Amino acid sequence: EYIIAGADIGVKVDPTHISIFKINEKTGKMIQIFQKLLWNWEPSDQVEYFNLLAENFSITRGYWDATRPELDDRGLNSCWRSHIFGRTNIGVLAAGFSKLVNTQKIEYIFDIVQHAQIISVDGNYNAPRTKKYGQSGRVY
Repeated sequence: EYIIAGADIGVKVDPTHISIFKINEKTGKMIQIFQKLLWNWEPSDQVEYFNLLAENFSITRGYWDATRPELDDRGLNSCWRSHIFGRTNIGVLAAGFSKLVNTQKIEYIFDIVQHAQIISVDGNYNAPRTKKYGQSGRVY
């Protein structure tokens, strides 16, 4: 088993989302072991948090969306790699995710915001702005 992470870096309106998975090399099954939305975090605070997660979860490899340069050259742990999750490769990423879901090789932590974002993506890979929910499930 090894540990991978991914982070979609947010801007003022949307939060940063980080997700960590344990992968079984024999079965290829991915199990989400951590996920968090970082609302209104400064890039330097995100870097510090990502580095803490890298150490606490022994992340083998982490990828962050470098479409925007917020985390460039800020001292990220060497397990983190920048990757552009732009329009040119989003179809490949979505097809891979769909295959994992359809073959039941992925399990994720049920979180109302994460779930709502996953099921709201349309055929053009667009999703509405992330809504902030309280513990009751109400939108803020």
